[in-house]
Amino acid sequence: MIKAVIIDDEVRSRKTLEMLLQQHFADIEIAGQGENVKTGLELIDKAQPQLVFLDIEMPDGSGFDLLRKVKDYSFEVIFTTAFDEYALEAFRFSAIGYLQKPVSAKEFQQTVAKAIELITLRHGSREGQITALLENYSNPTGKMNKLILPDTEGFIVIPIVDIVYLEGDRNYSKIFLTNKESLFSSYNLGWYEKFLDKGFLRISRSHIINIAHVTRVSKMEGGTVTMVTDVQLPISGLKKEELKKLFL
Repeated sequence: MIKAVIIDDEVRSRKTLEMLLQQHFADIEIAGQGENVKTGLELIDKAQPQLVFLDIEMPDGSGFDLLRKVKDYSFEVIFTTAFDEYALEAFRFSAIGYLQKPVSAKEFQQTVAKAIELITLRHGSREGQITALLENYSNPTGKMNKLILPDTEGFIVIPIVDIVYLEGDRNYSKIFLTNKESLFSSYNLGWYEKFLDKGFLRISRSHIINIAHVTRVSKMEGGTVTMVTDVQLPISGLKKEELKKLFL
């Protein structure tokens, strides 16, 4: 059985999460509830949960303040907030769940199911994951520095600058890196198109490229780009002008 704690200053929000857990995830035990950073830290230390539902904005600090004070990241985090101005990209790129209030049952089920999958796959510390999250969130440029992808042994940390291009395969993606290695992702290209910064461009239904790693743009064969790894990718007609403007 998975142990979870809920840390939120709103009683109604805590009751909503508790109700949704009871309705949809009977195998998750609620080991306690906290109302702020102080009680949340005490609760995590005492209960040693595998899953933490964490409010972002609380009276004595933020959920990020709490994470900075945690000594052992042996849990998965699902953030909850009524505000949308926070760096949503950071949460998603760090493979950490995010629920916006009021929480919908569908989003809740999907997010918790993913957290359970990660808990099942991982057995070590989540320190690298949380560190990457805080680094992304604290970056003054507003750009994401790192992407985290879960694998069967834990997770892989990828600097965003090392991504050459992404290739879509229905509901999944393959990520190709500067060292010519490739990694599988359970997110589709539409998801990456939304959350990658302006240094990336979707040039077709199947590919998103990192502009910094383009070495040649050719008009031959309907239009192609050559990447730093010597791979040639086709450009759709609608994207030719957009790509051209980026190099003017």
